[in-house]
Amino acid sequence: MKKIIVLIFCFIPIFSMLSQVKLVDDKITIVAWTGVAPEETTVKRFQELKDCGFNCNLTYYANRDSLTKAMQIANEVGIKMLLLCPELLDASARPKAIAEQFGNDPATLGYFLKDEPLTNNFPYLTQLAARIESGDNKHFCYVNLNPIFAPADILGAASYSDYLDQFIAMFKPKLLSFDHYPVIPDGNGKLFLRKNWYQNLEIIAEKAGKAQIPFWGFALATAHAIYPVPTLGQLRVQVFSNLAYGAQGIQYFNYWTQSGRDTNPNTKFRNGPIDNITKKKTNVYYYVKEINEEINSLMKVFYNSKVISVEHMGREIPEGTKELKVLPSIFKILDTNGANVIVSQLNNNDDLYVVIVNKDFEKAIDVAVQLRTSSVKRILNNGSIISVSKKKNNVSIAPGDVLIYTWKNK
Repeated sequence: MKKIIVLIFCFIPIFSMLSQVKLVDDKITIVAWTGVAPEETTVKRFQELKDCGFNCNLTYYANRDSLTKAMQIANEVGIKMLLLCPELLDASARPKAIAEQFGNDPATLGYFLKDEPLTNNFPYLTQLAARIESGDNKHFCYVNLNPIFAPADILGAASYSDYLDQFIAMFKPKLLSFDHYPVIPDGNGKLFLRKNWYQNLEIIAEKAGKAQIPFWGFALATAHAIYPVPTLGQLRVQVFSNLAYGAQGIQYFNYWTQSGRDTNPNTKFRNGPIDNITKKKTNVYYYVKEINEEINSLMKVFYNSKVISVEHMGREIPEGTKELKVLPSIFKILDTNGANVIVSQLNNNDDLYVVIVNKDFEKAIDVAVQLRTSSVKRILNNGSIISVSKKKNNVSIAPGDVLIYTWKNK
């Protein structure tokens, strides 16, 4: 890989969230999908969730009473809730009454309406959101959208872009959320990243930017179907790629291992952070906890940041993305020796950042770096800031991990 020498660089934000919906206070929202099981609604279980680094729980409750109990415990522990129960989703059950009951509850973050809707669902979801917002207009109604590989004819749209445009125009969301689990096996069982994952991120970030709303992404925490039991590297590359593109929420699917009809040990839901049979923590719980601790330590980098540019560098440039051709101005040399990375440039208040993500979730890479000025610092994953030599040196980036530099915007 030839070294790319910097020529010129200007800071022009392209994905700017000019209007922010009120989420978790001054933090990236970290959501546990299929969170604490309803039958395990206790202070101990909610504290276990919080100890894993989550600040939001999403669980389906069988009725208003079970949701009310969970809300009381969420308040006690200090966890936000995305509300979900049958009365909320059934227009005949007066969802406005649910919103009126919980609209002033400190634990309320928003109201979950549907996962992966088709375009023919949009009118009803829009009407349902209006009923909820008539009882509570301080919180948002939340819908999680399909990934780019969902067939357009199934979605009921001319294209994936059209699918998103229709949703934004009709539903007028306060944020965009989509799921895309990129780590899959090829025909020989070797794991790789879906080629259209980064294209999906490009489109979502662009649509969110134009609508001036934030977006949320996902990381797969529970194996099922073709998706493997996640490693630390797999989780890292998903989380840090989303953050590099400007995501203001990270959602893990699932926290509590989901039950299902599939009994095949190779395809059923398995090995989530909390096992649904033993009710105990798995190794994935500790992977998720480690990454969530890092997200919380790096809030000053990623929370409410403005994405200036996201470009790709290495032997393989994903379709629908931009190749890095001009280095950020702080570098004399940035050489990955052909390894595939994201180079994201962020602006947050008076601080500027370059975030380099190792897209290899199995191997560490060595990056040759030479900086132009000693005023540039490096931020470690624990949030600490260290000085960096102006001399050329090699820096190792662990599988799926990040390398972050920062300096002041003068």
